[in-house]
Amino acid sequence: MELPLWLSDRIQSAAALTQRPVRMRVDAVFGQRTVKSAVSDARGSLGAGWRLGAGATLDGGRALEVEISVRAFEPRPPARLRAWSVPGGLGCHKWTDRRLIDAMEAASGGELPILVDADGYVFEASRASVFLLDPGGVLRTPPEDGRILPGVARARVLHHAAEAGLEVSAEPLALGELRSAQAVVLTSALRQTSVLALDGEELSQRPELGALIGAALANF
Repeated sequence: MELPLWLSDRIQSAAALTQRPVRMRVDAVFGQRTVKSAVSDARGSLGAGWRLGAGATLDGGRALEVEISVRAFEPRPPARLRAWSVPGGLGCHKWTDRRLIDAMEAASGGELPILVDADGYVFEASRASVFLLDPGGVLRTPPEDGRILPGVARARVLHHAAEAGLEVSAEPLALGELRSAQAVVLTSALRQTSVLALDGEELSQRPELGALIGAALANF
C-alpha cells in the first residue's frame, strides 16, 4: 500500500510550514499490513530533522485508527536527575498506565527521575535511555536485559558511535558512575537531553558527546 498522495502532500506541507505539533489520522483495516505501510510511507515523506510518531486504537468493530504525528526535531533543555529505586525496573514494554512514573515526576520537584535497581544499578530515566562517557572515553549504557525499554534512538546512537570509532559498552552501570563520567546524556523519541546534575550534585559536561548523539539522531 502506498500512502495517498493527498496525505503525503499534507505531511510535507505541515513539516515545512508549521512550528507547532501537527496530528494527522489514517484509517486502516485490522489484520492487514496497512498500518506498517502507512507509517513507513509517511516517514519517507519527511526529510531529516523531523520526528514521526504513530499510535493505534481499535474501536468497537474491526476498524483500526492510526494517528500519525509530525514534530520538528528540537533538543530538549538540560535536565537534573533524581534517583528513584524501582526494584526490577519497568520492563521492556512501554506502559499505557504511567501513574507510577507520573507520581515520581510530581514528587521530584522539577527534576527528572532516573530509575535504579535495589543494588544501585541504573535502568533508565523515566522517559529516556541513559548514556554516559566514562573517564576512559567509552560510551556506556545499561544493557537490554528485559528490564528497560529498548528504544530505537538508543540503538541508533550505539550504532552511530561504533561507526564513528568510539568504543561502546552495554553493560551494568552503577549510579555512582554517572558522577565520575565526563558527560551524561539522555535519548528519547529521537531527541537528546544533556544532564546537569544528579541528586543535587553537578555533573561534568562534554559538548562533543551531545554533538555525536545529535548527529546519530538527525540522520535516523
